[in-house]
Amino acid sequence: MAISRKTAKIIIALTIISTLITGYGVYYVFNTVLNMVNPTPPPGSGDPGNIRLHVIANQPILKVLPPGATLDGKLQLLPASWNSGEIGGGGAGWNGESVIQNFADPTMNYTQVQEFYISVAKRYGWTPSKQYWSYPIPAYWTKKLPGGFNANFDPSPGDTNSTYELLIAGDTID
Repeated sequence: MAISRKTAKIIIALTIISTLITGYGVYYVFNTVLNMVNPTPPPGSGDPGNIRLHVIANQPILKVLPPGATLDGKLQLLPASWNSGEIGGGGAGWNGESVIQNFADPTMNYTQVQEFYISVAKRYGWTPSKQYWSYPIPAYWTKKLPGGFNANFDPSPGDTNSTYELLIAGDTID
């Protein structure tokens, strides 16, 4: 017995839909089980007392702005956070803490801001790290901070033209 073209299309559509639902369902079940096995951070880890966060927040490089620049808001403190892990996204663990200082400078473009921070970062003991493609300016800078942990400094474009952010992020926490 032959089936009609319309019936064949309906069968194919239902097969695709059930495959998507099943695939999502498996993903959901695995993540639920993963969170049940490892739902909360282990005690005594992370950044107790936000010690690392305060070390990062007190880095002098955050207080150096290009001439003519103005602060754009308060220093943002982002404490270490627990990542319970996801399928395909790595295991559970602590994300390092970070701080962000925004500033505005209508007289400088992004390349000029990056060039300004090359000399500032070197003056404060930061080492150039990764470079993107053939771009001559480092993507970020690295330094071992008091307390023995590494952090990355990244001057980046902000949300709008003429705004920038200075980000210092601590390495992940074991």
